[in-house]
Amino acid sequence: MNNTKIDESKISSMRANMQKLMQTLQKNKEQVPAELLQTKYKKGYFSLIGNLKQLSSDYAGFLVLHDIRIHRDYLDEVTALIKRRIDATGILPQLSAAVFQQYDINQFETLAASLRTEIKDELECFYDRRCCLFFSEECLEDPAILPEIYCPVNGCIWLDGKWLSKENIEKILSKEDLHT
Repeated sequence: MNNTKIDESKISSMRANMQKLMQTLQKNKEQVPAELLQTKYKKGYFSLIGNLKQLSSDYAGFLVLHDIRIHRDYLDEVTALIKRRIDATGILPQLSAAVFQQYDINQFETLAASLRTEIKDELECFYDRRCCLFFSEECLEDPAILPEIYCPVNGCIWLDGKWLSKENIEKILSKEDLHT
């Protein structure tokens, strides 16, 4: 779903920019009457609001969905599942309030983390209903080798209590080979 790699400096920059915009909004609301903000300073004020909405949406999307893998064949179902989960939690107004009323990035991040947990729990149930056994050649040749649990939704194999992509398994195996 969100397969773009975003580096730490980009995330740090998003957070810092969001904090800066929230502080600017708070300062404007405290020092300038609402009527003036919406008339005399309308262009700048609504530009600030729009930028903050976009940035908070992007940042929340990253916080909630980073490292979640979904195969395109399941994208519509998973998107609907995520939307239902978001609606059921009623968290969007709380996220908005954290940004536009409390001006609290930590509260925003805590709420986003809570939503991530809700979505990941829901996805686990979705994955469980679609898992299958993967029989490798080695498994077919040697009955002592157990098949792996594979999930086509995320394209991962269940290993050591978590879903791992083929790339991550290869990294783990190559590190193990280095240590032996």
